[in-house]
Amino acid sequence: MRWHDDVFLALASMERTIGEAISARGDVPEAFIGMTQDEVKSHFDGAHDELELVTCLQRMAAAEAVLQLDFRARAAEESEQDDPLNADAQVLFRAKQEKKKRTELEELLTLWETHEPRGRLAIEAFRGTLHLRHWLAHGGYWKPRLARAKYDARLIFEISSALFETLPRVKGWPDGQFYEFGRDTASV
Repeated sequence: MRWHDDVFLALASMERTIGEAISARGDVPEAFIGMTQDEVKSHFDGAHDELELVTCLQRMAAAEAVLQLDFRARAAEESEQDDPLNADAQVLFRAKQEKKKRTELEELLTLWETHEPRGRLAIEAFRGTLHLRHWLAHGGYWKPRLARAKYDARLIFEISSALFETLPRVKGWPDGQFYEFGRDTASV
């Protein structure tokens, strides 16, 4: 997760350097020649917003990967037939294989909801991020119906972390560490 923070720091540094160069009428990178400081700020604000959305998509994709890998591991576990979750995972996996289809994320969330009813709120909060995920992954050419007015990378990480805290038998998600601008801070 540190790359996200490093890029934000680099963007802030570039904006500051270019702003200082414009003020001092010094050497300004060609792309910024003729821009005012407000235009430079607007440019970097846009870059920051885009990076935030890309990071949101990456974190949602990482959460899906953890759920998909967990599902496949459960479907392959013959030794734990007495575990109802594993048994249902095996049935779903075989049904999908017969049809040569992949198991959708929504199906995995429903499977977990059935077997971990106490995780319903966390699952629903995660489901709420899926409109943003679909909107980002498919080019954002429509107005998304989001569950919240604003999502950012921290919130997506916190929602995903809460999901995995409620699904304790799922492994692979970072243990609540979110790195922000070079310092470690615990989330959720």
